[in-house]
Amino acid sequence: MKRADSWLRENFPQLNRRQIDEAISNKLVTLHGKAIKKGDRVEGLETQALQAHLADLKLGNPDLQWRMIQEHEAFWVVYKPSGFPSHPLSLFDRQTATQWAFAQDRGLAERFSQTQPTVAPHRLDTDTEGLLIVCKSPANYELWRSRFQRKELSKKYLAWCWGKPADASFSIQETVFHRKGDAARMTVASDPDRRGTGLPALSHCEVRKTEEDRCLVQVHCQTGVTHQVRVHLASVGLPLIGDEKYDYLYSQRPKAVHTHQLLAFHLAWTPRQDDESPAFLAELDTSAFEKRF
Repeated sequence: MKRADSWLRENFPQLNRRQIDEAISNKLVTLHGKAIKKGDRVEGLETQALQAHLADLKLGNPDLQWRMIQEHEAFWVVYKPSGFPSHPLSLFDRQTATQWAFAQDRGLAERFSQTQPTVAPHRLDTDTEGLLIVCKSPANYELWRSRFQRKELSKKYLAWCWGKPADASFSIQETVFHRKGDAARMTVASDPDRRGTGLPALSHCEVRKTEEDRCLVQVHCQTGVTHQVRVHLASVGLPLIGDEKYDYLYSQRPKAVHTHQLLAFHLAWTPRQDDESPAFLAELDTSAFEKRF
């Protein structure tokens, strides 16, 4: 007999370890109608509920009414609203780019071998809104992933920040690190609580508008490090409005905003000389965002 989690890995190779644990803990697999533990020794399991859940995931989530900005032969460019993750982590995530894509193309789930695959080759934080590439095949995902890794794309953001910058334009070149004791928080080199080697990051900033206690900043990223815009702007005293993670005065701010104010409005790619793929440019109308405060 085998451990229950080992049996599931053999019979459902499309699931990762986390998803197997979730299937067990949520009673999607049972033995003689009873809940099991992953270390239980079994010869077989009842998996009807798990199979039904996996079949339902493949249908996608048609309730996700994300706006399609462009459609290309191998990928879409969509507007991801604030409050939605780019990538699924859980077997039960239904509000991501993956579930949006599965609802657009019923064959897409069959082209990816994993359950809940990552179909967006880059990431926007859950509360960041804006342009996201969503790929229609594993090969296209890998192609765009490599382009992002080679820093071939132009990415521009608009950020509403607290504070007044000293200059109308400036650059921030700060290595971004993980922070000790908080896996979800990033930091810069001057923080004694940084950990790891860090990743170099460069942001070019232009002030588009200034108000009494806040400003609108356009940020052109030449790198793509986790939380780069949020960390960089906070490091120069311009934390994003609504950013509880990086604004240390968040609880004292006069305006109650519960999501950080960041819009990914520009995404462009120009092929290298040896690449025959067509260039593309996608931009959002930013007028509503600019009038938000």
